[in-house]
Order: sequence, then C-alpha cells, then structure tokens
Amino acid sequence: MAPGLPNGYSNLNSDQVMMSGSAVQLTDALASEVVLTALKANTAALYVGGEGVTSGSGLEIAPGNSVTLHVGHVGMLWAVGTAGDKLSFAAAY
Repeated sequence: MAPGLPNGYSNLNSDQVMMSGSAVQLTDALASEVVLTALKANTAALYVGGEGVTSGSGLEIAPGNSVTLHVGHVGMLWAVGTAGDKLSFAAAY
C-alpha cells in the first residue's frame, strides 16, 4: 500500500478538468474511489453525472466542496459548469 492511501488501495490518479459551459468528460483514469472537488476560486457550482449531464440532472458540487464516488473509471463521469471553472479529482485504485 502506498503511504497516505486508504486501506486496500495501492495507486492514485489525479488531474484537474477545465469547464467549458458544456458537458465535458473527465480524464481517462482507473479508479475504485474518486474524490471530486470544485475549486474554491470557481464562480458557480459544478454538476457531475453521466454523459449529457446538465445542471438539472447532475450531482451539485459548490465551490470549495468535495464528494466521494465509487466508480470503476473516472472517464465514465462527465461534468458541466461555468467556462473557466475547474474540477479536480484524486482517484484511488
């Protein structure tokens, strides 16, 4: 196990994704557990879900807040938010 990772995980992927105003697919990365964080400097909430996610259908993440999801692959997630805002993630697997 790598230092600092939850029990049962040995690797970590991380990245930041820039919002464009339209739904964008998150980075192609393995995951078992992923922590998604909307940067504090963002101007508005981000919304995460499947392909075609909208502000009316996604899981809301307010600026500075995080959520943890259990997924097999980060690339199965999409996010939508104000152009220029960012979503960061750390995915353990």
